[in-house]
Amino acid sequence: MTIDARLEEIMDVLISLARNDFSRRASFGDGTEVLDGIAAGVNMLAEEIARQGQKEQELRRRAAHAERLVMLGQMAAGVAHEINNPAAFVVLNLKELEEMVRRLEAKLAEPEGVDRAVLTQELSDARAMLADGVMGIQRIASIVRELHTFARHNDAPAEVVLMSSVVDDATRIVAREIAYRARLVVDADPTARVRGDRTQLCQILTNLLLNAAQAIPEGDPNGHRIEVVVRGGADEVVTSVHDTGVGIPEDVRAHLFEPFYTTKASSRGTGLGLTISNEIARQHRGSLRCADSKAGEGTTFEVRLPAAAATRWATPAPSRSEPRTTDRRRVLVVDDEPVILHTYKRVLQKQCDVVTAKGGHEALQVLEADDRFDAIICDLMMPELDGVSVHEWLAAHRPRLVPRVVFSSGGAFTGRCQAFLATFQGPLLEKPMTRQDIMTAIDRVAR
Repeated sequence: MTIDARLEEIMDVLISLARNDFSRRASFGDGTEVLDGIAAGVNMLAEEIARQGQKEQELRRRAAHAERLVMLGQMAAGVAHEINNPAAFVVLNLKELEEMVRRLEAKLAEPEGVDRAVLTQELSDARAMLADGVMGIQRIASIVRELHTFARHNDAPAEVVLMSSVVDDATRIVAREIAYRARLVVDADPTARVRGDRTQLCQILTNLLLNAAQAIPEGDPNGHRIEVVVRGGADEVVTSVHDTGVGIPEDVRAHLFEPFYTTKASSRGTGLGLTISNEIARQHRGSLRCADSKAGEGTTFEVRLPAAAATRWATPAPSRSEPRTTDRRRVLVVDDEPVILHTYKRVLQKQCDVVTAKGGHEALQVLEADDRFDAIICDLMMPELDGVSVHEWLAAHRPRLVPRVVFSSGGAFTGRCQAFLATFQGPLLEKPMTRQDIMTAIDRVAR
């Protein structure tokens, strides 16, 4: 290689480094010590920059996760309040139902029995208490799902996402933080959609809403408002968050997106929220900016993201109506919680012949002795032998039963289970579920 070619190669490596391409290296071996020395120095520089780039990428990933945890810490008190409220009336109603059953049992033991009017009133009260209990459990389950969505690290591929649904998720997560400070007003275009990571987009909105809430003092919620507006266009979706808080001083606005810059107390934030949100927007080929802020009047932030093409929007396929047989199903239920097994049996026994197995090992013993099941409902996360292992055993020893598996889960997955679910084609029941949910899943897989 000529000297000119060597110099050109070295310059190409330097240009690649400037473009954040660390894959190229300069070659050796033409006998020119000076050029070999320069090439060695350039290669060492490339190696060091590559190592630093990897470290920076890892730090960014950890910082993003840390910021999510900080936000969750800020919301912990509100979340506890939101969970404890429905939990309180669920417990109270269950205790009252327990007392009601005792009273009715005592009345039935008496010679004159139960007065019809009293029985009617008791049953009416019982129905109301049960309805409240179901509503309370649904509220708790909703909160848990939202927090799980927000806290998890999501490596799933980009999907088409309705921004209105992202706003719904974010506003529910921070509802308690806003409640004592401002009225929340949402005006979201229901058709505006973008392509991206739903969890990360939720993180942007959650951060902006938390900042908006914390810019407003507590005590006068009717005197302040936080507005979220989503507008979709042919090329761009604009989401704005406006608050009537204290505003941002001009000297602070210049530093908003700098890492670790914060005007909050250390317990309220890390100074990474806007930095990470800005980076997420950039990775989605969009932008985040402070559109307006006036002292004493409030602040508006705007998130601009490319619109997803309407033709790329995946609409759910219409459900096929399959005739349901009136024959009783034979169902194996596998779970490591005895109470859940008893509940399954009690709920399904009018329509199904239910066999229960406590844990994966017992399930395999049952299946080896008798595999005549129309459906198998199996908990995904179990100690010793989990649902994935049960599925693997079925694939190896009872392959005809594999399409009849329905998994259930409380929502917390190991990496192994997450990887499995990415390819699993059958139904997944998320706890808590209703009898109708269970029967629909059984009907789907039963043959």
